[in-house]
Amino acid sequence: MRRAGGSHGFNLGLAQIDYIDVHLAPRDTTHPHHTSPSSIGITQFKALLLLPFSISPINLTPPFRPPTLHKIPQAPTSLPSTPKHLQQQKMHLPTILSLTLLSTLTLAIPVAPRPTYPRDNDHGLSPICHHLNTTSHGCVRYVRGFDVTGVVTEVDLAFPLIQDECDCIQQCLSRPTTCAAYVWKFSTPAAVQAGHRTCTLYSQFNLPSAVQIEIALNSSLNANINAPEIAMLGNNPQAGAPVPQAFKDAALNTVADGDAVSGPVWQLANGQAVC
Repeated sequence: MRRAGGSHGFNLGLAQIDYIDVHLAPRDTTHPHHTSPSSIGITQFKALLLLPFSISPINLTPPFRPPTLHKIPQAPTSLPSTPKHLQQQKMHLPTILSLTLLSTLTLAIPVAPRPTYPRDNDHGLSPICHHLNTTSHGCVRYVRGFDVTGVVTEVDLAFPLIQDECDCIQQCLSRPTTCAAYVWKFSTPAAVQAGHRTCTLYSQFNLPSAVQIEIALNSSLNANINAPEIAMLGNNPQAGAPVPQAFKDAALNTVADGDAVSGPVWQLANGQAVC
């Protein structure tokens, strides 16, 4: 509706907009700063006022209608529901934290240090005679206090050529085609009295207790078996037996000799030696 001498109004929701009729009198040319009420014409225009809010004192429209407010969508106050597999993970979280804390406490408990071993093959024998030209730069296959040798191709060596077990092993290495085993021990009462162990080289080892070998000492097929020595010592036939122990008393049967050494020396096909 329109009110005489009033305004036209409509609501845009956020502001009140009115078209206002404004009547201006023509300027009096005789008085530049005076507007004459007795105008000969009326100029009418409409001004558009964008009012962001209602101005009650102006009272441009009868009566004032509150602007229509549109509800602004709000962000959801609750998060989307957690998938079941994630809920299970959340349920397991306290258990995981408990296990982690328990592991930390377990690691923090002091434990007895593990025993240390010399650098060797799987915590076995410590290498000896490191200067020897072998694959292990020494020997890691040997026995202390026992004689693992056999009876064939016997070679007897003594002090001063042999002063320790390394000299004995080197003599075997120096005979790659006939020596496969050695023993450094007190072999006679005279050696015990002299205080020097002897070195004996062989081409084979002690036989197991259920094995016995008789050698045809006069056969022309024999080579480098030292047949006379075998016959003199009564080692034919060679009877198997447990590996004999080494002794250091004059009778060679009472006081064990833990420093005696015996073992193999193997010549490999690639030209290297293993002991």
